[in-house]
Amino acid sequence: MSFNEFGFQEVEYEKSYRQFAAPFVIEGNAENNLFFMHGAQQNHIYGVNNALLELTGDALTLLSQIAFTAESSRFSGSV
Repeated sequence: MSFNEFGFQEVEYEKSYRQFAAPFVIEGNAENNLFFMHGAQQNHIYGVNNALLELTGDALTLLSQIAFTAESSRFSGSV
């Protein structure tokens, strides 16, 4: 299942690290390594955020299709 049209399907950090940092890590170059590791972290954040937005949208869609009974409406605070 694709989370969106941009392909943010992965929410595991290791996959972001392998794609955005690992190919560019150079032994003994801490500044370079930090730059690419931050890029991997940022892309990981984007992927997780998009996954959460997709799940929230699905939950809201399902919620709008639920018919509440009078008894359940009393507990939810809406009348």
